Amino acid sequence: MIEITKDILKEIYLPRLNEVRKYDFGLLLVIGGSEFYSGSPALSSMAASKAGVDVVRVIAPKRAADIIASFSPTMAAYPLPGDWLGKEHLTILLSMAESAKEVARGKAAVAIGGGMGRTKETQDAII
Repeated sequence: MIEITKDILKEIYLPRLNEVRKYDFGLLLVIGGSEFYSGSPALSSMAASKAGVDVVRVIAPKRAADIIASFSPTMAAYPLPGDWLGKEHLTILLSMAESAKEVARGKAAVAIGGGMGRTKETQDAII
């Protein structure tokens, strides 16, 4: 077993230069949440932020997005209509993913699934 020390972490997380710009350290889209579940996408977003991702955007049904936005003023949460992710949301999700890829200059990632629930509507949209 290897003990993770401050010295090891300092090698991984190098100091940031003063000349950096927004998105130099990436953009993460977190797609998840539902009427009942907002914690998982919120925790994913906060973890990404702590790990050094510049910009984290959460895309979730309105109730979950509102709750997630209240966790931090730096967390951008985009509300989708309805209580669950469905096929009607796919166009906006794909558009936001494409936009993220462009603005982050290839340093974008997507985390999808946390808190989505298991409704047939959501399963049909994902599959």
